[in-house]
Amino acid sequence: MGIGRAQQVIRAIEQEILSWYDSQSNVYPAPDTIVQQMQQQLKVEQQRAERLADRLRELGEDPDRL
Repeated sequence: MGIGRAQQVIRAIEQEILSWYDSQSNVYPAPDTIVQQMQQQLKVEQQRAERLADRLRELGEDPDRL
């Protein structure tokens, strides 16, 4: 593990920041990056759940009663 420089966009401004790196020189994601990724994943999963619920309704099932 080590520390080094990386580029990141913060509030629409590209900036050079210090970042942590693993032994293969991969950057560890910043906490705000992790939050953004998790929010995007949550949105995708919510959309998927809604599509599945719609399909169940089309088949005459109430998804809230399963």
